[in-house]
Amino acid sequence: MDTLKDIWASLVAGVQERTTNPLSFAFIVSWCLWNFKLIFILAGDGTTAERLHAVDMLYPCTLATYVGHAFGAPLATALLYVFVYPNISAKVIDQYRRKQVAIANSVRQIEGARLLTAEESRRQIRDHELERTTWQDTETKLRSQLREAREALQAAESEVTAAGTRAFNRPKVGTKQPSDLHAQSGEVVPELNSHSDGSYSLDDNKIRILLHISKYSSTISLDVIASNMKLNPTFAKAELQELDGGDYVYQDRSEYWGLTEKGAKLAVKLLRDGEHPEG
Repeated sequence: MDTLKDIWASLVAGVQERTTNPLSFAFIVSWCLWNFKLIFILAGDGTTAERLHAVDMLYPCTLATYVGHAFGAPLATALLYVFVYPNISAKVIDQYRRKQVAIANSVRQIEGARLLTAEESRRQIRDHELERTTWQDTETKLRSQLREAREALQAAESEVTAAGTRAFNRPKVGTKQPSDLHAQSGEVVPELNSHSDGSYSLDDNKIRILLHISKYSSTISLDVIASNMKLNPTFAKAELQELDGGDYVYQDRSEYWGLTEKGAKLAVKLLRDGEHPEG
């Protein structure tokens, strides 16, 4: 019993394999078309003898009949369907699609050349205004964010500058200030923390920068000052700006620093009094 099942399964698998082949399927369909009269005779009414007689009358016993209807004509039709028809179909479809594209382009050109209706014009204007409003809102938000970022950056830079100034001006633990040393030795020293009118205070760092600038016959850059005095450029710039506020130094168009007349007089007085911290 199992053997019969295996044989039947093999036959079914073989038939499925043959029928799924494009050429086999095309040959079967072609054979049915070429021999449709035989199918009608076999499926029609009448006795077996009458149907066999009709078959003999339809297909005479000649080689041409059997080769033509039984094999030759169906095979030729199947080969044409499998190998020739796809090429013809591809060319027809390509030509058809090209025509469709040409027609669509012509329609677009015609529609583009015509005048817009009042409703279409109003709709386009509304869309344009909506798009412009959206872009303006986006630009306003971006500008606001950029302004906030700049303000935050300026605040951070100011905080860093203030912190650096406090760190450099803070006296170290266990060290004595120059005034203390002079007081212990009994010397009389001039007041270095303010100039003659007392309106502006000068610490040791400002005095060092002031005297350092006085060594040059012309203006010098911030980088040179910071490099020679081994100072942080940000801190040195903050000190120069404070000196500029007291009218001791000035900055030219090239952003170089030099002494004003007031600063030069103070530098001469400090040098004459012997107050010239190492810079």
